[in-house]
Amino acid sequence: MVMWITAVSTIALLPACSSADPPTQTPPVTDPHSVHAEYARQVTYRWTAEPGIDLESPEVQVARAFTESQDAWGRTEDHLSVYPGYPGKTYQGISVHIPPRIGTTYLHIYGVEPITDDNGDPATRVTVCYDKSTRAIEETPGTWVPVETGFNVGVVVTRDDRTQPVRPELDHTRRLPYPTWDVFAGWNAHWATGRHRSEATVTRTRCALEMKHFNPDRRSTPIPPPVEPFHPGWPVAVDTPADQQPR
Repeated sequence: MVMWITAVSTIALLPACSSADPPTQTPPVTDPHSVHAEYARQVTYRWTAEPGIDLESPEVQVARAFTESQDAWGRTEDHLSVYPGYPGKTYQGISVHIPPRIGTTYLHIYGVEPITDDNGDPATRVTVCYDKSTRAIEETPGTWVPVETGFNVGVVVTRDDRTQPVRPELDHTRRLPYPTWDVFAGWNAHWATGRHRSEATVTRTRCALEMKHFNPDRRSTPIPPPVEPFHPGWPVAVDTPADQQPR
């Protein structure tokens, strides 16, 4: 009896060498902008501006990236939906209670003005009219209902520091509906509040009258509204990997 117990104990202590451990698998490299690409198939942003305003100037690009990121976060509550370097606040997780918006967002810049911020430092206020009436949610199967209208906002853009912000080399001939580079590097942005908002030159009424697509009385439709091509989009950083380039 003692010898049998000893044999069993010895067998139990032997290492399991009958099969080799499976090789460690390297996880596949995924596109860090795949979430942006997915949301861009749902909603696009079409920007225009008053004569003389450059949609590609650094301050305006920061204001555009901030506005698009704020909207993306607001309509998805997905912290991955905002752009690289976004200076606002988001939270982990996705709200399953928010149905996806489908359609096109029209935005028009009415003013780009030098101001001083609340600390007395130089800043730029970008005044934007914002039309979301051409977006809808599927309230019930086959019934797409517009749930948003439009408004005017002011974005205050400031330098993060006094050094010149460094931008990557950009290819302006190739564009995506989202930036693959940190537009906010060296900059900060926030909604205009207080006097900076009240001093904005565009009223909500003017936004409603002059935004040609704006219609607060849109009816429900059996199909979603069209997702129009983005404009002007974002130039691609030259060093963007090939699998993240425009297709």
